[in-house]
Amino acid sequence: MAHFIGYVAGSRAPVSRLGTKSSGLLATAQGWTLGATVRVSHFQGEDRVSIYLTPGSSGGGSDLFLGEFTQANFDALRSGKKVTLPKGGN
Repeated sequence: MAHFIGYVAGSRAPVSRLGTKSSGLLATAQGWTLGATVRVSHFQGEDRVSIYLTPGSSGGGSDLFLGEFTQANFDALRSGKKVTLPKGGN
């Protein structure tokens, strides 16, 4: 059963894709020199979102991990609380 859903819209008709708790969902959007990858997963009973900046479709370099976020991070940020965001690896 699907737990995640992703959407993409561009020059063609919009599409959606589903992911389960075990498969997760991976989405990448890239320009020529800059892009982003988002991985949504379910681990130890909670959903997690990992965000990476990428060097784009031209290739040069490696991805930069910005952080992994949970529902608790989102709730705290939305409520205006000052929080320490997860540290990105680099």
